[in-house]
Amino acid sequence: MEDMKRHVMSRILSSETSLYAVVFAGATYFALRRPGAPVSQENLMLRLNYKTRALRKMSLEIEELGPQVPNETLYTMLSLAAFGASEKLQPPSADKDDHLLAVFHDLDFYCRLPCEWAHLRALSHLLKQRGGLAALNRPGFGIALSLYDTLTSFQRLESPAFPLLKSTKQLMSRWPMAEGNPSPLSTTLGTGFKGLSSVSAYAQFSFIVGFLSETILGWERYQRSAPDAPILCQIAQARNAILHDLLCLPDLSESVHSPEECLYELCRLGTLCFKLIFLYPLSRSNGPYDALAKRMMVMLDITSSFRLWSTHPDLMLWATFMGGIVSKETPFRYWFVEELNSSGIKHTMIAWPRVSNVLASFFWLNDECDADGICLWRETWELTQSRAVSI
Repeated sequence: MEDMKRHVMSRILSSETSLYAVVFAGATYFALRRPGAPVSQENLMLRLNYKTRALRKMSLEIEELGPQVPNETLYTMLSLAAFGASEKLQPPSADKDDHLLAVFHDLDFYCRLPCEWAHLRALSHLLKQRGGLAALNRPGFGIALSLYDTLTSFQRLESPAFPLLKSTKQLMSRWPMAEGNPSPLSTTLGTGFKGLSSVSAYAQFSFIVGFLSETILGWERYQRSAPDAPILCQIAQARNAILHDLLCLPDLSESVHSPEECLYELCRLGTLCFKLIFLYPLSRSNGPYDALAKRMMVMLDITSSFRLWSTHPDLMLWATFMGGIVSKETPFRYWFVEELNSSGIKHTMIAWPRVSNVLASFFWLNDECDADGICLWRETWELTQSRAVSI
């Protein structure tokens, strides 16, 4: 920590641009990271003052030096992108109780900040001219920018601007091996995806299934403090890399012409929903909940022409549950309740444990997901009962 402090101070003392950016970012973080605390007028004025100075200095340097601006200017561009549109934002409520995976690496903080896209696009353009993230001579800055690239891409459901600095395969090669008796979940997790589609993109998705299954099982070991569990930092690195890979998969949703393509899209979108629900939870105000729910609704609607509830009921059940849970607290929730109700699946799976067993063959973790799943299943039965009474 002391080394970090000395490094930051040396940069501030040697660079006027860094001074403005660090004070602006620090004051913003201080104001918005304290749950329930009011944002003072003094803090707002300080942020406005140093944001204006940072903008002026950054513009001068870009005008004078073009793409060869110093790293300090790039850092300022990232600070303005991440913090520059936060003037009207307030800290979360004091009683906010987030999941550990939501607060690690300050994910809950950064996902709430509106992005200044003009600064981020300009920064991406400059970096690509200079050879990308790998060409940066400050690895820490490259890692921070890579994390932010994945976050903002997920919020827009777009491919990230840059490749990973270290591939998912490289990261997972150092994953601790499970020892002792295997978890019961290890025999079922992800098995439902096997051989579902023959489209070329599904082969890429299958690799992700393996990596994500390992990450979920690693989290389970971490939760019970198993000696062979990965550390939290490894889990966070894996979830970010896997999300990056998911976002880079081909999006066929605009051109689905066959059952195989539809199956692939259900798997891809459903896994993105699972990431948002559990492994990479973003705030409801700034996460792609509505967008994912809408895309899942469109894809499930398309399945009717391919009769997938008849040929692939397990996948359809899981995909509908993913859409239904992600649409919680949105106007689209009822659509998924209706889809489950009209599918006829309730006649073959009445008890929740049987439903849960099917969901666990895809991506599901009972301790984390069952509460939301049971709630959705109950709503489906309540709809059935209300219609029976009305008749």
